[in-house]
Amino acid sequence: MLSKQKTKKLNKGDKVALITPAGPINEDELYKAAEIVKNINLTPVWNKSVLEKKGYLAGDDQARAEELMYFWKKTDIKALFCVRGGYGTTRILNLLDYKLIRQNPKLFMGFSDITALNAALLTKANLVSLHGSLKSLRFSQGKDFFEKNIFSSTDGYEIKFFETEEGQTHEIKTIKKGKAQGELVGGNLSLLVSLIGTEYLPKFENKIVFIEEISEPPYKIDRMLTHLFMATDISQASGIVLGIFNKCRAEDYNIQNRSLTLNEIFEEKFSGLNIPVMYNFPFGHLKNSHILPYGTKVELDTGKQSILIKESITDEKNS
Repeated sequence: MLSKQKTKKLNKGDKVALITPAGPINEDELYKAAEIVKNINLTPVWNKSVLEKKGYLAGDDQARAEELMYFWKKTDIKALFCVRGGYGTTRILNLLDYKLIRQNPKLFMGFSDITALNAALLTKANLVSLHGSLKSLRFSQGKDFFEKNIFSSTDGYEIKFFETEEGQTHEIKTIKKGKAQGELVGGNLSLLVSLIGTEYLPKFENKIVFIEEISEPPYKIDRMLTHLFMATDISQASGIVLGIFNKCRAEDYNIQNRSLTLNEIFEEKFSGLNIPVMYNFPFGHLKNSHILPYGTKVELDTGKQSILIKESITDEKNS
């Protein structure tokens, strides 16, 4: 089995590449992303290819793969942050040099469509990455996560429930109480389902699995979860954390009278598992969302409504 690959801790001023392996962005989005990086005392860099556009893609497949690998080869680049998701990451998974990635571990962060890359980096290079949005770094939770896990190392860092959006309440719901430990894997539900049958989907057995989604009506959530249970080993997970399923309620589609609620779907799918499960934990498609360490050992405690990081995210030996 390949040994776990981790990046060195970042230092203030380190160069971070802004990349677009999926959907396109405009100049305004790029400069806002750069300001976020500057505000946590890192130095943003990018190629002109970051603004390429080919329909719903940020350039053709080869160009997007080359952009990522170009920065992965550069020794002065310490991290790669995805400016956005969208669609297209799955199209470049077979174009990446995972041997080179494994031999040159760097900090990688993205979410949504980038779930496919988080998963592939773990399965093909055994590389720990971050599941999160650049926008999260504008808020105290994201900044604190970086200060204590990426710029330094805090033993037993706890990721806790918090109220996520101004004027909105996301009440956390415990489907099954308990504690469990395991490697943290998962991501966006649509992307996890799209990876079924490929070499890029992580095994779920004995793992803590986190799942989120956006803009899918309840019956599609039901269909994707049903597929996940039929085609993977998710029923053998150690624990499951469901995030914010933004714009996925029956009310969002005016179909309340002919739909199951999300709560009903989740109770039906997960209550029969003899493992801890909770729903509405603050990660996913939100302005202020937790950053999660993809591939590190954690402890899920649905009683405390928290995820405790049990394993260093960065490589302390190379700090």
